[in-house]
Amino acid sequence: MTATERLHSSTHGPCARPVQLAGTEFDASTGERLGRKTVERRCGSRLASQCPSCSALYAADARALIRAGLTDPDTGRPLPATFVTLTAPGASVFGQVHSQRRSGGKRGKVRTCRCGRRHRDGDPLLGLPLDEASYRYDLAAAYNAAAGRLAAVTWQKLGRVLGERLRVVRVMEYQARGLVHVHALVIGTVSQADLDLVVSGGTNPRTGRRIAPVRHGRWNWGPRCHARPVRTGHADRLGAYMSKVTAYAVKAAGEDRPSGGFAEKMARAGAAACRCSHPRPDCCDGERTSILTAADGNPVTVVWQSRPSQVPCRRHKLARRGWGYRGHVFASSRNWGTTFGELRAKRAAWAAGRQAGASTPTVVLWEPPQYRTDRPGPGAAWSLDSVRKVVTPGPTGTATGTDGRAPDGAQWPATAGPDPRRP
Repeated sequence: MTATERLHSSTHGPCARPVQLAGTEFDASTGERLGRKTVERRCGSRLASQCPSCSALYAADARALIRAGLTDPDTGRPLPATFVTLTAPGASVFGQVHSQRRSGGKRGKVRTCRCGRRHRDGDPLLGLPLDEASYRYDLAAAYNAAAGRLAAVTWQKLGRVLGERLRVVRVMEYQARGLVHVHALVIGTVSQADLDLVVSGGTNPRTGRRIAPVRHGRWNWGPRCHARPVRTGHADRLGAYMSKVTAYAVKAAGEDRPSGGFAEKMARAGAAACRCSHPRPDCCDGERTSILTAADGNPVTVVWQSRPSQVPCRRHKLARRGWGYRGHVFASSRNWGTTFGELRAKRAAWAAGRQAGASTPTVVLWEPPQYRTDRPGPGAAWSLDSVRKVVTPGPTGTATGTDGRAPDGAQWPATAGPDPRRP
């Protein structure tokens, strides 16, 4: 079975957008050239909207990772664990939104919202601001940007309070109002009093020292943080729940929201809340400048202004897509049972073992990816063909303009090859 056949015969179905790799194959012992080799590999996307197959495979890996950390590797018995939830600040910080409140728990009677209506499940108004003019989109995006670091600081402080290094696996889930909150499994026993001590501050009963509330920048957690012990036999159910949350959270934020409304405002606020730490400007803060607005109309200037310094960087793209949050949706501590890399290595070894027949050991020199596009847009890569539309190759192989001058420090390749944006 070839690599391409294994790709399309996966349990989760074929990849929706496989990446084709081409290279030259050589005999590992003699160095003899055996010919060209072309294979396809999975795109590896975690977004279900881009590739349902790779997204399902990622969720399965997450489920296996969670299960590996919840069991003792020596005895195979489940370990004691605590389910911790950390929520975002309340409406007093960001503004009131349409909500579905129930009296008497999740199965209780639906209470009237502040708008005067009773929202049922699936109501498109749930999570939207009551007053869009006064809602603080900027603060919501700023909180999302700080949520990942705030969670990391929380685990560090909680470990110091308990006097041990925590083993944690957590997922970041988007609430209906567009704010992220944390669901985590912590190996060991974490009482509600210990969590309240870390979140709200107080005196550590173990050391007698005063502890400040956990904070990152101006942000802290909301009032509804809780810790629940995982009962024996319920670990698999909680692990399945967290993997279900992961499968939901890998969707891009706001996919179910109409464009131009709440989702678009949160996306813009997320890009605005992102800050680059590069020594020089590396992007245009999420807004691409036109490559046709040169000061003097010189074609060389047009090409120079279309370099990566004039397109959104990866940080701003992630901030826009995640409404300010740029971290991983799913993460685990280093001392957890296993890692994604180990799981993928085992799967690759299993797939290689199923390949029928023993073949001669070979070495493949893969070619660098070729970027081809006739009309570069935001996030698109320049190809040499598109560059040649406005510049001509000079006598020394350096890209020059119509006046024979090259941009300062620009050394464009004169033959087809990798992305010419990279010097």
